[in-house]
Amino acid sequence: MGIDDPSCVLCGGEIESSCHLFFKCPVARAIWYSSCWGLRADKLHISSSSDIIKLVLNPPQALCLQEDQWHISLNMAHIIDEIWHLRNRTTYQEAQIDIFDSIKQIQLKFQEFSTLITLETLPTAQAKHLFWEPPPIGWIKLNVDAAITESFSTLAVVARDHKGTVIKVWSKLHQPCSPIVAEAYAILWAMQLANHEQWSHVQIEGDAKQCFDPLSVEDVPPDWSISNIISSILSLKICFVSVCFRWVNRVCNAATHATAKHSVASKMSLCCNKDNLPCAVYSACMDDCLHVPLF
Repeated sequence: MGIDDPSCVLCGGEIESSCHLFFKCPVARAIWYSSCWGLRADKLHISSSSDIIKLVLNPPQALCLQEDQWHISLNMAHIIDEIWHLRNRTTYQEAQIDIFDSIKQIQLKFQEFSTLITLETLPTAQAKHLFWEPPPIGWIKLNVDAAITESFSTLAVVARDHKGTVIKVWSKLHQPCSPIVAEAYAILWAMQLANHEQWSHVQIEGDAKQCFDPLSVEDVPPDWSISNIISSILSLKICFVSVCFRWVNRVCNAATHATAKHSVASKMSLCCNKDNLPCAVYSACMDDCLHVPLF
């Protein structure tokens, strides 16, 4: 394809336009689906450059809690930027199209920028704790997360020991529900899994503050939509010698977030150990281990 050819350099199927390049092109659609919680870019009503700006600034129904809306906008901006750079690399450098590499670059940029933004908005004392921390010796920490699409949700659990070693990673498809309900079900599932594994001392950790406050802070009532789930979680405490619940910032929950996204993209459940982790999950776990003290 010549440099003056008006066809899309990524697919060659249509005349290149902003709408086609960023949303209708099969390559762009694959990147959106894998990098933005299973978003079907071809279903969006985009007909002009102003529509693209509006989409980024005011994304559709959030796939996370309202206070985390900025994550969606930040991720969308990185996706559009990567598609543009991929187009230019293909046009001017004759680079090969590598969708998986583009997805990896988006994930790395998103993680870097979101961490910087969070660090800038928190006091220094809090910023020091923006890394995953291992549990005490003899304890197992289970991080939990959930992801939402229009047709289903996914629950994810990552279990690690005091050295940061991954013991098991689980994810499963779940019925469509609100973010807070999905997060609560993820905590309940983590308790059930820990009981099945016969772990006696467990920490349950996640970034859904509305779910963890009723479990860890006295006199904080749960939202009505998760009250029954919270009751079920608390009833399982008798199965353990010790169990504690802890809310953490999203950047401390990256491995489980990557696991939930993997299940959204693949539409499959997952059960694996440290030797067969999906690439994105392995990368997130390795990043966490950079901050684990040597014993």
